Amino acid sequence: MDLEAAGGAVTAGVIAGAIEKPTGHAGEAHGACADCGAEVTGNFCSNCGQAAHVHRTLLHLGEELLHGVMHFDGRLWRTLPLLILNPGRLTREWVQGRRTRYVSPLAMFLFTLFVMFFALSFMPHQAVTLPSLPQQIEAQKEAVAEAEQVAAAARKEVDAAATAMESSDGS
Repeated sequence: MDLEAAGGAVTAGVIAGAIEKPTGHAGEAHGACADCGAEVTGNFCSNCGQAAHVHRTLLHLGEELLHGVMHFDGRLWRTLPLLILNPGRLTREWVQGRRTRYVSPLAMFLFTLFVMFFALSFMPHQAVTLPSLPQQIEAQKEAVAEAEQVAAAARKEVDAAATAMESSDGS
């Protein structure tokens, strides 16, 4: 059967899901709720609303973090173009209360910080060695001595210019 002949509504994922039932944690009976202990028959506890399958791997934790911060769905693809091309319109929409179609500014900010620090952690960096306190004091003394020499030379020039002005005024 041709997929396009079926109107394009049937996808390979739907067909695979119909043929092969899920295995592992997702396909197992849930038993008791991890939160309240009530009997769970579906994907969520009917007593407290807790998800029946608790993710306990780092991959699932990362997925939950990304989902909780950004809700990677259509909202991201509505927010980013407006944020880049027309940020004023995005701000007006948010202030006027049309918020559910866009990613929250705080979530976007936190995710951007997360991505920035994650990317910066891979950047090469050099270890900075600061000179010891006596070396810093000595360097500052040398800088002060140089500044005093420059100031003395400037005073001599000013005095010479003042003397030249006085002698030209007296002529």
